[in-house]
Amino acid sequence: MLHTRNNNPNLPPGNLGLPFIGENFKFMTDSKKGQPEKFIFERMSRFSPLVFKTSLLGETTMVFCGPQGHKFLFSNENKLVNSWVPNSVNKLIPLEDNETLEERSKLLRKSIVDVIRPESFSRYANVMDKVAQRHFEMSWEGKEQVHVHPLSKSIDDPEEVARLSDPFETFAYGLFSLPIDVPGTCFRRGLKASKIIRQQLREIVRQRNKEIIENRETQKQDILSYMLSCVDENGEHMSETSYDTASAAITAIVKYLAELPHVYDQVYKEQMKILRSKREGELLNWGDIQKMHYSWNVTCEAMRLASPAQGFYKVAIADFDYGGFSIPKGSKG
Repeated sequence: MLHTRNNNPNLPPGNLGLPFIGENFKFMTDSKKGQPEKFIFERMSRFSPLVFKTSLLGETTMVFCGPQGHKFLFSNENKLVNSWVPNSVNKLIPLEDNETLEERSKLLRKSIVDVIRPESFSRYANVMDKVAQRHFEMSWEGKEQVHVHPLSKSIDDPEEVARLSDPFETFAYGLFSLPIDVPGTCFRRGLKASKIIRQQLREIVRQRNKEIIENRETQKQDILSYMLSCVDENGEHMSETSYDTASAAITAIVKYLAELPHVYDQVYKEQMKILRSKREGELLNWGDIQKMHYSWNVTCEAMRLASPAQGFYKVAIADFDYGGFSIPKGSKG
């Protein structure tokens, strides 16, 4: 530490907390209360609104803050920083033999690039409308109170998602816990949950592969199908992955609509205008989705204010300066 301090006299300010434990408990406490941003905002106010240092997951961490920090990191990928995964995450989401994080990320981007194009989404508009209508009829209508986040995970197949919901929540807490693999810790529970999730996802993947082989899936070209059909440079198929960001985004949108009635009114008017242009029982199409300008702006703003992804991991591959502070090569954040 003395060597680092002498060579980098202008490191970002911050607090490293207790040895190894760092500030992990504080971060986990805020996260469990549904306020992970509180941890960040407090330190932005106390130390620097641009970048500060802390200790999370057993690692000294540089936290780049706000849109400016995110833009800097993304625009300098493979120039000043590279992707990095903490040891705890590597254990909870193990890579295949000889596979690197860069290879996994590259294959993931390749597998979804066609799926997220407008012409691909246009095939799913009526399907999503039908599924959403069924979900609201079963889980929302006639209820005085609903818990949005768990319900938003069960839109497609309630029984299938219910089997994954609890272990996935345990797994998510394990991702942000100290990598202490002893009975009773969040990390140990996360490891057990990770095994359960992978087992169930393998069953889903095996069934989908069977449908593809038997040509029973020609009309169902969704993300899972693309992931299974996409191969890397060595001809290897992508392994299973899973994310909780969609339900988090839906929850944020509903939260802000409830808190801002004038915004809700505008969204409601736009949706009703589209509904009145449809025949009774007619489902949405891609043209209808393109008319939802105000609704889309609300969605983007909700995700800006409450990002579904709370952060990402990077490691400095060169010395550089940011916000008036020195970031040494090898720094993690």
